Amino acid sequence: MVAKQFSDIIQRFLMKEINKIIAKYSKVSNENIEVVEELIKLIEDYELKDELYKDFDNTLKIAKELEEEYVEDRADIISMYLGIKNNTELKISLKEVVKYYYDLKDNDYIFIDGSHLIYKKGSNLKSFTRVVLENIIDDEWHIDRLLDKDTIISYWIEGVTKDEAIDEIVADGEIEDILSLDPVTVFENEIDEYLYSEVEV
Repeated sequence: MVAKQFSDIIQRFLMKEINKIIAKYSKVSNENIEVVEELIKLIEDYELKDELYKDFDNTLKIAKELEEEYVEDRADIISMYLGIKNNTELKISLKEVVKYYYDLKDNDYIFIDGSHLIYKKGSNLKSFTRVVLENIIDDEWHIDRLLDKDTIISYWIEGVTKDEAIDEIVADGEIEDILSLDPVTVFENEIDEYLYSEVEV
């Protein structure tokens, strides 16, 4: 790749930008530099490290919040935090992500603020789906979406209860279709991949 030759005028703009950057980092305390360096050295994943390099101020904030804590899981927590921040509409703090991370270590999914689902790929969401269906099955739009007309007529003739209908829907359908999930990956490690989707309840 041939280096671009800049005119004297453009070089002046470049120097001003460079001087701004130098001035900014000259004001950073040695303590803050050490905190960030410690964090970066702990991260082995190249993509995650590259993400942290994009914003010094944000990385410093993360490093300070995690300083001396969660050393074993720090890289995973940061990866989850950045994944949620960059791929979802959720506005949550790093402190909240720490809680959610440990909740997910022990459970297949977490449900946040009544409409945000984070779950392990391939996990069993049937019990969660039943709870959601109990809230939406009386809505005409959802009935039309989940059941064809012949099934609705059959249920009416046979006197199928709401609970029985829910059991059949969960047993016969794809969970992601039933819940109208539109999942995106927010985080993965050597063990699991974690997906996010909004859920209408």
